[in-house]
Amino acid sequence: AGRGEPLAADAMDARQHTRELFDHIVIAGFGRLGQNLAVILRKLDIPYIALDLDAGVIREARLAGEPVFYGDCTQVTILSHAGIARARVMVITFDEPDAVTRALAAARAVNATVDVLVRTRDDRHFELLLDEGAREVIPETLEASLALADHLLRRLDYAEADIQPLLDSIRRTGYHELRATFAVGDDTSRASEQPGLQTVCISERAHAVGRRLGDLRLDEIGARVVAIRRRGIRGDKPLADTRLRADDAVVVEGTIEQLDRARQRMLDG
Repeated sequence: AGRGEPLAADAMDARQHTRELFDHIVIAGFGRLGQNLAVILRKLDIPYIALDLDAGVIREARLAGEPVFYGDCTQVTILSHAGIARARVMVITFDEPDAVTRALAAARAVNATVDVLVRTRDDRHFELLLDEGAREVIPETLEASLALADHLLRRLDYAEADIQPLLDSIRRTGYHELRATFAVGDDTSRASEQPGLQTVCISERAHAVGRRLGDLRLDEIGARVVAIRRRGIRGDKPLADTRLRADDAVVVEGTIEQLDRARQRMLDG
């Protein structure tokens, strides 16, 4: 959408609006997620300013009294006008990895200590965004899994005191327990460095038969055994001195390359 005349002076308007703001929130992207976040901030009387590039959304939101301005949040000047130097938190709500990394760099160029929360659709760029300066990365798919688990456990009459510590512990560890999954169908979306799971069935002639997990030295190639299923019973986090047997099903975590190497090492040596 084109900018249109009403948006021509938005950069200066934003600077004027934030002149007396301190510890406010900068919302980068005023789509559905950004607008929902604004609803909550308004309820709590937390000051905020939003930036977006959709002229139509901006006009409608401005008519409703929203402090949203036209501006590219990957630009240092725009973020400066939004008062990022005095902001408490910046929240990046759009899901375009290249633009997100540029927005992170622009924010850090003005305010090296500002907290930046980044929303992503999935966890493919989790480590990259943290390395680029995000304080927290919130993958939608993983948070949806936690929300679903929360509702399920409540239906099963688990107490809040039991549910919340479990969910919080998963978040604190960077969603590690949720991030590795088995490939589904012809799923090619997984990045080569994204963790995944694979089940290796140990045949009678496999190299691993009779050997301890530790002897296979899978950790040297970056792979990790997360479980072993034996005679219909699954055991999580097996010990290094666990000896493998024929017909064991070994669940391994690692990148695509690590899983291939681990499978080869267990089967062929």
